[in-house]
Amino acid sequence: TNRRADDAGIALAHLFSEEMEPVLQRLNQLPENSFIQFLQSAGIKSLPAIPAEALLQFSVSNSALQPVYVPAGFQVGASSANGMVIFETNTDLYAMPGSIQEIYAFGHGLYRSIDPTQTSTPFLPFGSHPAPGLAFFIGLPATAGVLPGPQISLGIEVQGPAGQVPPVSTGGVAPLPAPLSPLLGWDVLDGNTYREARVLQDETSGLVQSGIVTLELPDTWNPGIPQGAPDTAPRLWIRLQVLYGSYPSPPTLLSVQANMVRATAVQSFYNEVLTPLPGINNQPSVMTLSQTPVLPGSLYLSVDDTADLTFSPGNATPHGVSG
Repeated sequence: TNRRADDAGIALAHLFSEEMEPVLQRLNQLPENSFIQFLQSAGIKSLPAIPAEALLQFSVSNSALQPVYVPAGFQVGASSANGMVIFETNTDLYAMPGSIQEIYAFGHGLYRSIDPTQTSTPFLPFGSHPAPGLAFFIGLPATAGVLPGPQISLGIEVQGPAGQVPPVSTGGVAPLPAPLSPLLGWDVLDGNTYREARVLQDETSGLVQSGIVTLELPDTWNPGIPQGAPDTAPRLWIRLQVLYGSYPSPPTLLSVQANMVRATAVQSFYNEVLTPLPGINNQPSVMTLSQTPVLPGSLYLSVDDTADLTFSPGNATPHGVSG
């Protein structure tokens, strides 16, 4: 009945409560553990751990005279609570100087200007009723003697429908099937002539999901002005046009950014020196790596069997091996 803080009984009660708290925490996890055991008995297993992925954007000065080549495997670092996390680019990137200057949505002979600096305001690239002939224009800076490169990579963010299950990248359990899209055509305005830009990669599947689009550019690309556009200064223009078909619902974009590449939180190590572990009962040799875990399918093992390891009389050292 004595509840003063200096009472011995109250002190024992506090002691027992401190000791019971971790026990109760573990006890509260029993329902979750039972659910996991139930799923495993039904043959459902948890997803394996996978490295994180990110979209990187590289910026090149407007005064640069040529694009910057960023090879696949280029490493960048990101600080976290547990130290530095290394990301490696998945593909090659040719980062062009400058950034996107203008964006137009073209339909029925009219050009509708879209602010390229807005990264969260939704817009319809083909209007509310996409149909063949409607187009989407992307204007790049035009500098004498400077081309964006043999390739250009565009990061396109597509707004999903309301109520849609979140994608795997944000916690969803499975990727949703991409809806069918019409036949689209990418080309560039070379002076007054449109020339095809071959699609090397299209993660958007025709602007139905977010991703990166990589285009192969022609050898020559002269600045120009699209016919009927309100521009007065020539630029380098990319056109995305609906050639055939239609969308179930018009695509809505949030942003279009240049110089985008996908990266994975992995780090490559080369010329690894393997350390053999002692064999047990004539079992095959086991080697250890300096870094673990290893991304499945990323380990390449080569054996150098060019050295002469035979023994010569009177010499205990194999030929080709120095002490």
